[in-house]
Amino acid sequence: IMVVNIDLQNKKMNALQIPRDTYVGEQLVKYGKINGLYNWGLKDGDGTTGISVLAQVIYDQMKLPIDNYVCIDMDLFPTLVDMLGGVEVTLDEDIVLNEGTVLEAGTHLLDGVTSENFVRNRDYALADITRLKMQRYFFGGLLNKLFSTPKMELLSLITACYDYIDTDFTVQEILQLALTAQNFSASDFQVVRAPGEPVARYGIYGLDVWTLHKEKLANILNE
Repeated sequence: IMVVNIDLQNKKMNALQIPRDTYVGEQLVKYGKINGLYNWGLKDGDGTTGISVLAQVIYDQMKLPIDNYVCIDMDLFPTLVDMLGGVEVTLDEDIVLNEGTVLEAGTHLLDGVTSENFVRNRDYALADITRLKMQRYFFGGLLNKLFSTPKMELLSLITACYDYIDTDFTVQEILQLALTAQNFSASDFQVVRAPGEPVARYGIYGLDVWTLHKEKLANILNE
């Protein structure tokens, strides 16, 4: 789950990664984790599920208004990456993916299948938290790809990719945002993870959750 803020006036983009196990309260959703809201909705709700429920809780708890959304079907994710010609990532450490695939420190051009493995793998000591770190590597490579793609090619790619996502943006709005973002530089884009710590066997269900450091998070949100 990512909340992305695009500051068109100052040419800045900020993204907040919200770990899937972030605890929002067992009184809100079964098991208390934020990733349950999309599928199950609120415990005392009217049965509504999906983005609207998730967006409402993010606003209620973090005061971040959600104006638009984009959902990517992970079954189609490899096709999207291959349509881009792959994504180049630069690692500062060796990592081991599922099925024993090793990516050594350095730069790698990832195809669609490897990219999906790279952004979805949670086979680490810190599971999803390390996965979010890997995704930051990927986002850096994806942005560099978008910044360096010629304008007409970028327009064709976005038009072709539009059918592979679920969004309330029109294709024209996405095209305009992409063209605007090409005037940014990679240094204008910041990705931060919601600060917190893992707590094992928490709550009435005895699950592992990610508890937020609220003061640190408030400082990040205000900034």
